Amino acid sequence: MVDENAPGRDNLTNDSILGGKIRIFQEKNGYRFSLDAVLLPHFVQCGKDSLIVDLGTGAGVIPLILTSLYPDIKVYGVEIQDSLAGLAERNVRENGLQDRISVIRHDLKKSPIQGLPKNIDYVVSNPPYRRLGSGRINPDSQKAAARHEILANLEDTAGAAARLLGKGGRFAVVYPATRTAGLIHCLTKNSLEPKRMRAVHSNTLSPARLVLVEAVKGAGPQITVERPLFIYRDDDADAYTDEVQAMLYPS
Repeated sequence: MVDENAPGRDNLTNDSILGGKIRIFQEKNGYRFSLDAVLLPHFVQCGKDSLIVDLGTGAGVIPLILTSLYPDIKVYGVEIQDSLAGLAERNVRENGLQDRISVIRHDLKKSPIQGLPKNIDYVVSNPPYRRLGSGRINPDSQKAAARHEILANLEDTAGAAARLLGKGGRFAVVYPATRTAGLIHCLTKNSLEPKRMRAVHSNTLSPARLVLVEAVKGAGPQITVERPLFIYRDDDADAYTDEVQAMLYPS
């Protein structure tokens, strides 16, 4: 089936991730995934046969990586933008994962989300980071919605995760380190208690750029702060650390 909303071939790049294990089509000039989308799946700790929802899945990068890391899970990617949802559906087909990844075109702010099973174990999200009014909004609508809180914000995303999860269900998110206080407040407000957190730094000499946080619905207040994750080596600003290199190019 041809998706009329999917971009034409001339506007796409065909890229490989995870050392060629996954192929992904992206728009040349639209929103393109960043390292955040690789770090988040590697932070996730889920059980066998878990049912996972990715809120704001974009072109489907996070579900593709998750299914590579966990061979027995099922992932549902929720995306409101038709052009990105079309790309996600195509990427699922190109990688032969139709039986393990489903793409649902839906506004995460609206409940219920049709097509999802009832017993969701885990929700993940790489939500837009930038508040409206902070910085220049990109003229490209895909990039603008992915970076600025135009179609959904953190409160919308956390609220959707809380509605999908039962007690004990888990929610993992990647977010700017400078907004950690607001993130923790938003999670606890939605009965999502932060239990694990890991700061992401460019190198050992720089402040944290991002935080990876896993929260558990209905849990008590106690958090484990894990060792920092460093992206680049101190002696070579263009070289990834061994840990990040292993994520990007697994053996």
